Amino acid sequence: MRYLSLLLLAAALSAQSPPLMLGALEDTKGSLTDDPYTRSVRALFIKSGNDWKSLPNDCISETCLAQLSKDYPRETTWTIAFDGRSLGEVRSRIPGEILQYNRAGQQQIVTALPKGRVPTIGLRTKEFAGFIDDPVFRPLVAVSQPNFKDPDLWKPTTNDAAPTALVRAEFRRKHPKVTNCEVEEMRDYRDSEIKILKSYLANTGWRLVATSFHGCDIDDLRGDGLTNEWFAIDPAGAAHYLQPNLVLVDAGDYDNSGHSQLLFLIDDYNRGGYVLYYNNFQSHATFEYTFH
Repeated sequence: MRYLSLLLLAAALSAQSPPLMLGALEDTKGSLTDDPYTRSVRALFIKSGNDWKSLPNDCISETCLAQLSKDYPRETTWTIAFDGRSLGEVRSRIPGEILQYNRAGQQQIVTALPKGRVPTIGLRTKEFAGFIDDPVFRPLVAVSQPNFKDPDLWKPTTNDAAPTALVRAEFRRKHPKVTNCEVEEMRDYRDSEIKILKSYLANTGWRLVATSFHGCDIDDLRGDGLTNEWFAIDPAGAAHYLQPNLVLVDAGDYDNSGHSQLLFLIDDYNRGGYVLYYNNFQSHATFEYTFH
């Protein structure tokens, strides 16, 4: 897997100058308890042909970590984007050595424009905290070319009866058997227990819906619960299950293809990273890491 990633990276680097990469500007907790937060850019994906590919991130040993920084460009200039607009630029540099699994792809910020200010949106909250569960600034998209427009115009929307019914039916198809998480005993559940957390609508007719449910899938041995499960509804009115444990970061046409891609943060037990959906949810790429 690691060898394959290196081949993909080399091919992309030779085909494009500079390569088209997608990352995230993050609020990063220090290695020690009392260390202050710092801002850094995590390089995530690289465009290879018609697809987005994850940059190397699958280290499972300290030997692999020691070599991981060599798999990334040494320095990158990023356009920082949010909600279809540019917030500025930062230049970042990969450290000489990556010492922790959850630091895969993280680059130290060298300069920021304009006026040396690193872009920030809002206040620190736990919405994008992930496994660490400390308040952080929301991550912002970083793209190595100035592609930040959102032509599909993804916006929050209310959910009426029809899409709610579609999502609940797809939820039942995905989770026909549930437990109360504490006892491995199946129970019935009502449609009204499937709560709609968020809903977004694009000008293409696609819709995104996030759900929450107080219970666990029958195959869930850890008892995490069915929270932040995402569904896409296509313009024809069919619902499609995506993934659980995701938080929407932003949408934009980061490869200048004419349609927007959607970046999600992974919020799971001992698992972090990002998932990028593109090509009308037919394709996705995943960058993930563990914390211990």
